Amino acid sequence: MTLGFIRIMCNCQELNECVDALPTRDEFIAGFNRLDHSSNLWVELFACASCGQYWIVEEGAEMDRRSNKAFKLDDPVNWLNHDASPALAQEVISKHGGLSEQQCIYSGCKKQALKNMMVCVEHGHSAYK
Repeated sequence: MTLGFIRIMCNCQELNECVDALPTRDEFIAGFNRLDHSSNLWVELFACASCGQYWIVEEGAEMDRRSNKAFKLDDPVNWLNHDASPALAQEVISKHGGLSEQQCIYSGCKKQALKNMMVCVEHGHSAYK
């Protein structure tokens, strides 16, 4: 007698380094195994049960009326020290359609402003900091 099983395929490889954990956080992590958590940082470490991709997933962001972010992670060893700011910056740039030709208007800042804005990622989005 042969026992069959259904393997759920994931879409981890199609997702960016930083994504909103949607449609809900619970649905986003449905195919993941929880490996660790940090109550102080409001984050959890997961591995996709299908492909093994590691993810750091925020929890509790809905209290700020925003979606929880999820960040791809290559190596889970020092996961609590992972710098998510480059991935978050890229997500903000993508959501704004890229960078403009203009320079950020903040005094002394030499970075490019976001498209259709007058400020750069760092000065325009508190979530990035």
